[in-house]
Amino acid sequence: MLKRLGDVGLAALAVLVVVLLVALVARQRTLTAQSPTGTRPSSPSTRTDEDSPAARADAATGRVADRRDGLLVHTPVTPCDPGDDAAVTVVRGERNETVPVDGLTTVTGVQVVDGDSIRVVGGDARCRPIQVTSSDSGATWRTDEEYAFWSLVPGRSGKVANSKGTVTVPCPARAVSGVDPVVARVLCDDGQVLGTADAGVTWVALGEDVRALAMSYATTSVGYTLAESEDCVGASVRKTLDGGATWSEIGCVELDGPWTVSANGESVVVVGSDGRSASEDAGRSWS
Repeated sequence: MLKRLGDVGLAALAVLVVVLLVALVARQRTLTAQSPTGTRPSSPSTRTDEDSPAARADAATGRVADRRDGLLVHTPVTPCDPGDDAAVTVVRGERNETVPVDGLTTVTGVQVVDGDSIRVVGGDARCRPIQVTSSDSGATWRTDEEYAFWSLVPGRSGKVANSKGTVTVPCPARAVSGVDPVVARVLCDDGQVLGTADAGVTWVALGEDVRALAMSYATTSVGYTLAESEDCVGASVRKTLDGGATWSEIGCVELDGPWTVSANGESVVVVGSDGRSASEDAGRSWS
């Protein structure tokens, strides 16, 4: 009788082991499907502490830009510093005008809603995040109650903002590109691109380490980065068609850095400290 009970117990234990192994394999397949490299998403314990020195540092110095319906808006990203109002450069046709953004001392994100409307995220005199909107191409501004798009957060390099508030990223963020309210790509300060499909709850590494200095995604699959290259005096433009698993060099834009890139559909614009270059055919030609 005891032998029979022992045999039953061993059989039950064997079934339990098999069930656990199947569950483990299924979990690993899910993670692999989320990332071209199969990199595991970050856990909360590995994320940047909001109160750490790295999180309190301002976002990496660079630029932000967005372009839509013939309107381009761009500006440098600077540390939070009480003083003069921040400003953005508004470009459309022959117009190329730098306009102040009332109430902000730095800008960390811009969005062109249409040919007249602009949204800007930045920090006030105390580096508190604020979003403002202009419906007349920057002539006047009003303060919004909530964020409406993905952007960097002033004074918090380990945070990005979306329509639900702010979320933590597992690296100091150099740039963020939102595809939709829950899908976004973040460029880490070390050049690695991360992605989220759940509004920032989890992040996964997307493909190879491209050592990028700027990034923008037009869709979940199509993205662009800028990097330094020995063969390019300026910014080497690279493109992915598979979400970031692989990248190919598609051109060289001879502009001085720091740079930013913005992609909407087949319209891509690169802005440097000394000018800009645009493509209307997904990077096949530049002007």
